[in-house]
Amino acid sequence: VAQLLPLRQGQGSNNNQVLIEWSVQDELLADQPVALTFAESPNGPWRPITGWTENTGRHIWTITEPLKQRVYIRLEARDAAGNTSIAQAEQPL
Repeated sequence: VAQLLPLRQGQGSNNNQVLIEWSVQDELLADQPVALTFAESPNGPWRPITGWTENTGRHIWTITEPLKQRVYIRLEARDAAGNTSIAQAEQPL
């Protein structure tokens, strides 16, 4: 089960940073079970924010390239058997 929590954009000099928080629950998660991606459309194409990483429950994304429009954030989680769950922000950032 994967859940993406509300996104929080930084303020002032940190306005190019986004705090992405999530909850992932499974009895047997894979090693590095979480990947974060973004897209300018809710249907993709999805571009990586992170590769597969640890389930820390949070990531600070520093946006280093100009974005043309609002973006959608997606969380993908996988278990040790290879099953995946996807959670996507309902509103663009």
